[in-house]
Amino acid sequence: MAERARTAPADFDEIHYHYEESIDPLVQSVGGEPHDYYLQLKANELLAHLGRLGADPSRARALDVGCGTGRFVELLHGRLREIKGVEPSRGMLEAALRRGLPEGTFLRGHAESVPFADGAFDAVFSSCIFHHTPAASHVRMASEMARTLKPGGWLFAFEHNPLNPLTRWIVSRCAVDVGVTLHRGGRLERVFRDAGLSRVHTRYIVFFPSLLKALRPLEPFLHSVPLGGQYYVCAQKAAQARFRTPFFDPGAV
Repeated sequence: MAERARTAPADFDEIHYHYEESIDPLVQSVGGEPHDYYLQLKANELLAHLGRLGADPSRARALDVGCGTGRFVELLHGRLREIKGVEPSRGMLEAALRRGLPEGTFLRGHAESVPFADGAFDAVFSSCIFHHTPAASHVRMASEMARTLKPGGWLFAFEHNPLNPLTRWIVSRCAVDVGVTLHRGGRLERVFRDAGLSRVHTRYIVFFPSLLKALRPLEPFLHSVPLGGQYYVCAQKAAQARFRTPFFDPGAV
């Protein structure tokens, strides 16, 4: 089940000038923490879950699809063997390039046309891009991202949880999220399965605001409770899987 918000989608080529300023006040008013706190939490969770899955993050090549201003990539830089980011918005990509990370870290591309070869990465992830894209394109997006995974590699999608009332309140008032449709974890699980992925599972995160931070050590035990402010769906590319989606077309970006 999906939840609809307002219409008139955000123009990311323009909004990059005040991206954090448009998010931080709302996030802090509810959770008591800046937006960057939650990005760091997701970066830590990504690395921890790779470890739980038996992968060594320090040896992993990873890709952030829809990397925005590049902060997520910046937080993971040096903690993985290699990290790249692709972003369709020229404005967001310009902001990412200003972070001063090594040349070639950020490229222009999108989830349906990723500018990397088959099997280039051990892990591919996205952060809150599925609710900004038409539902009809989601299987193609997941299939294309999975194409760039090595056999046995892992695909992650972090998303807002529409079952959390505080998340819905923030999304309904955030300029970045105008016109979006939030999706439950179960729907993205089906998307990943339809894209040919296996071992599909969902973990819920971000349960306690700053006022209840003393309870945060309990969060690892609540990962199956569908009430966290965010969740991520994770799935594996089977060893024998082959994804034959078209390779990157610069004219399509």
